[in-house]
Amino acid sequence: MCTVQRPSAVGSKGGRTQFCSDSADQKVRQAVSNAKKAYAAGCYDEAVQLFTTAVSLGGDDALQLCNRSAALFGARNFEAAVRDAIRALALDPCSKKAYYRLASALEASGHHTLARAACDKGLVLSPCNSQLLSLRATAEARIR
Repeated sequence: MCTVQRPSAVGSKGGRTQFCSDSADQKVRQAVSNAKKAYAAGCYDEAVQLFTTAVSLGGDDALQLCNRSAALFGARNFEAAVRDAIRALALDPCSKKAYYRLASALEASGHHTLARAACDKGLVLSPCNSQLLSLRATAEARIR
């Protein structure tokens, strides 16, 4: 089972340890930090839980939804990854990362035509994005 250590202290100042406040903002930052560590360690289910905590505490923004979409993708829950990417795009229609997350999840779930369309929309925003270009080529090849 994957677990990431969760320090109770944020840092030190003048030899004294500063502990996390109970503010929602601090809890969101801590959950996101721990989620990123879990994701980097390949603990995708744990990362999903932690990003879900961040979203439920008020971090329901495009970036956190994109991050959770990536974790869901890693956990091979492609349908949920698609839903989070769509929610992220509703909040930030100019998010290249959200288009990439959407296209990746669609491609992995066998929806190649939809994946290509998501890549095309992302490429309107960033025509030279190598990730979107590569994924588009993959989707295009699978459509043929």
